[in-house]
Order: sequence, then C-alpha cells, then structure tokens
Amino acid sequence: MIFAKKISLEKQAYQTHLNYITCLAKLMKGATISHSGPLAKAAMPFVAEKKNLIELTKRSLNDEYKIVQIDEDYSYASTSWLPIKAYYLVLNTLLTIEYILKLQKINLLMSSPYPTTF
Repeated sequence: MIFAKKISLEKQAYQTHLNYITCLAKLMKGATISHSGPLAKAAMPFVAEKKNLIELTKRSLNDEYKIVQIDEDYSYASTSWLPIKAYYLVLNTLLTIEYILKLQKINLLMSSPYPTTF
C-alpha cells in the first residue's frame, strides 16, 4: 500500500513535468526570432555537434514519454532526470541560436550557468 502511494506521487510528479514541457511547447508554437543587428554570411562549422546533441536529447525525451505510456511505473524513475533533459534541450537550442546570430564559437562551448555540485 505504501509503495502504491509512492508510485502515485511519482506519477503525479512525472505528469507535472510533462505539463511544464507541454505548456512551454504551446507557448513557443509559432514563435519567431528577430535580430536587429547585421548578419554576416559565414560558414558555421561548429553547429553539427550541437545539432546532434539537441536531436539526441529530443529523441530521448520522446522515448521517455513513449515508455511511460506503456509502463506507468517507469514514471517513478524518470521524474528525477526529465527536468534535467528538458533544461539541457532548451539550453543547447538557445546556445545554438546565439551562435548563429553572433558566430562566436564560445557560445557553443558554454554550459549551464548553475553549479553542478551542492
């Protein structure tokens, strides 16, 4: 009985994270980006690696969603890393956009502004 309650709470946590991601997706649907400064024509040799990371993270999040649809108990485990995956998907997408606009490699080398130790 205690285990069933814990799973129920974890499923609620998973659903909460999914709601945040769904809300963000709805808010961003149809969004546009504008840039008022000059844009330089240039090769962007460093985008491929970040693009691959973004695609892999997005695929991983989609896979997590599909697994939870099949096995609700899996949501118990996945709630700990779903927000992190979603955060890095958004972060890497924004870093890539900034690189495209500024053509400064440093933008692609940046990582989370939050400390990784507690």
